[in-house]
Amino acid sequence: MSSGGRDPLRVVYLVSRFPNVSETFVLRELNEVADTAGIEVELASLFPPTTPFIHPAARAWVPRLRRPGLVESAAAVLWWALRRPLRLFGSALAVCRGYASRPKLLPRALATLPVATAHARWIHLNRPDHVHAHFASYPALAAWLSTRLTGVSYSFTAHAHDIFVQQCFLGAKIDEASFVATISEYNTRFLRRYRSGPLPPIEVVHCGIDPAAYSFNPRPLPQQGPVRLLCVASLQDYKGHRVLLEALAEGGDALERVELDLIGAGKLEGQLRELASALAISARVRFHGNLPEPEVAGLLGEADAFVLPSLTAADGRQDGIP
Repeated sequence: MSSGGRDPLRVVYLVSRFPNVSETFVLRELNEVADTAGIEVELASLFPPTTPFIHPAARAWVPRLRRPGLVESAAAVLWWALRRPLRLFGSALAVCRGYASRPKLLPRALATLPVATAHARWIHLNRPDHVHAHFASYPALAAWLSTRLTGVSYSFTAHAHDIFVQQCFLGAKIDEASFVATISEYNTRFLRRYRSGPLPPIEVVHCGIDPAAYSFNPRPLPQQGPVRLLCVASLQDYKGHRVLLEALAEGGDALERVELDLIGAGKLEGQLRELASALAISARVRFHGNLPEPEVAGLLGEADAFVLPSLTAADGRQDGIP
């Protein structure tokens, strides 16, 4: 395969888990880049997915996914220890120093390194042109180690929890990247505080959708009957569902016609169902769980308004588009 007489640019996308139901923005970018002439894309992940749900658009990638197991990861550690022992163990020591301020996070970081060495071995043998990681946390850490072992350049996209909750080793991951992408100017200003100099560049790449996949029907709020609100978000603290339910209950007569559809799943589902019951609004709140994007688009077409009451959670989690 070639483009314009030149070999294609070969890029490895590295993510924490795939498929991941809430990371449709990563999937859209992956598909868009893979459809670009002159680019070949490989997909790699660090850990198994946490839910069985797979978006239809992700199914084609599942057979192509590289995710090393324990045996392959252990063999890769030995393989690199014999070939680049100083670089391997020096990198591990740097990670230990980088996570010294958050020792509870160090085991997860160290668990990432063997998997990263397996990906690095594949990269060394197959020689792609570049590695791009999504999220500044463990995927970027794996990409950082891969570059130190193989010399193949890397970059990463920073989103939200991966930079706001803790910043262990963030400066090193930024400084050694070819470039950093992030999803808002707010994030750009945040990340610049951890960069040692004017380089690497930090670029804004907004998360987007295909407008053609969503019909738009301009209409006023109905004067009679139910008013339907729709919220699409994983059921986590920083998405603000509790605020939304309390507002719906406390709005009195002004909001008595409002009904709420919640798309998404998460650890707070049981608590939110109990809260809706305690607030006596269960009849007006529907929990749909995870849905494929076509069904989400259908419910958006039926809704009168979209709502997402994001906030900053106690642990620092927040959305990357404040």
